[in-house]
Amino acid sequence: MIKKLFYTVLILISLSVVLLMAAVYISIDKTSIVKASQPLSVSDFDSLRQIVNSNKPAAVMSSGKKQLKLTNEQANELLRFTNQNFDKNLRASTKFTNNRINLMLSYQLPSNPVGRFVNIKVQLRINYAKYFIIEKLKIGHISVPSSVLKIIQPEVVALVKKYYGEYFVLWNHIKRIDVTNTDMTVHYQIQRTDFKKLRNMIKKVLVNDEMRERITAYSLEMDRIINRLDSGAQSIINIVSPIFKFAEKRSLFNSQPIEENRIAILTLAAYVVDKNLLTYISDKPVKSRKKIKFTLKGRNDLAQHYLVSSGINAVSNTAWSNAIGLKKELKDSDGGSGFSFVDLMADIAGNKLAETAFSPSRASALQLKLKQLNSENDILGDISGLQEGLSATEFRMEFGNTSSEEYVRIVREIRRRLLSCSTYY
Repeated sequence: MIKKLFYTVLILISLSVVLLMAAVYISIDKTSIVKASQPLSVSDFDSLRQIVNSNKPAAVMSSGKKQLKLTNEQANELLRFTNQNFDKNLRASTKFTNNRINLMLSYQLPSNPVGRFVNIKVQLRINYAKYFIIEKLKIGHISVPSSVLKIIQPEVVALVKKYYGEYFVLWNHIKRIDVTNTDMTVHYQIQRTDFKKLRNMIKKVLVNDEMRERITAYSLEMDRIINRLDSGAQSIINIVSPIFKFAEKRSLFNSQPIEENRIAILTLAAYVVDKNLLTYISDKPVKSRKKIKFTLKGRNDLAQHYLVSSGINAVSNTAWSNAIGLKKELKDSDGGSGFSFVDLMADIAGNKLAETAFSPSRASALQLKLKQLNSENDILGDISGLQEGLSATEFRMEFGNTSSEEYVRIVREIRRRLLSCSTYY
């Protein structure tokens, strides 16, 4: 009797393992249902910036605007931005249909013999004007029965409330959601008294505890560094070198040089444009800092170009950062300070800094080089002979556009001069 029971239990366990393995096998695919997203272009970021600017609390209150409208294309741009800046293993896209949102998710798994991606398709229906109902769910090749969806939906909501309660604070301000085949409109109501709560909630949602600790550490270190320096103009070396020395020390303990480099660069970029990263994560007022003008090749504007371009790269990608630098120069040529190839060289050098800082094979070596930095020539090459102050008319007469042979020749020359900068090679 006992022997028979033993074999029965053994068979049931074996069968359960086999069924579990089969379920795992058929839910994992070799290919992704969501294409790898291309880096966002300048126009993509301009579109996202317009959405953000038009929905800032001050803009909302002054205009009486109480709705956010997203086209299907804009929604996918937001998802691409999220994919590229928060979790590169996750790919997501959406398609709107009447009163429904169709989500496609692909998560890239570590290397294994079964498959590379977990693919998920979800169809959400808007119910009672603002609530989402899971209408369809498919994981890999497995379609979850509707009867099961009805059972798990309340459990999903309970888990979200438990672990992501901050989102429900935001959700309370939403009054109605309209979805058509082309766009989604979110109608909301925000009172002035809600601004502070909302701002603090967004800070908590967008910044996890690990990043919060890292930003706090670098902000405090920045304060210590600048308080030891004289108030007069200072070479950029005097701030770049000690902040990367700090990054190297932290990396020895956590083995995360790329993430340490990222916050180091963002801290530097924020400082030269008179910002403090603490203001984006702290619920309390942040004290004003001692102001020091940092220079590169004796110029404050070059220090700003160099660090801001690198900072833009830290939250986006090189192509966009390069394009932003170029766009700014073209804007200057049209009634501003004029197009400057020297400024453009600082932009490109800033991108080289970021590329090296975020390279798995070079991130740690960069920290060692920068903590021992003693010459600006190691981060920005010879700037002599490069034209500056070109008006829009002068630029068009001499170069035509940024695709012309003469323009490309000068950019090549700039990149050749940067080859002398030992920091990046």
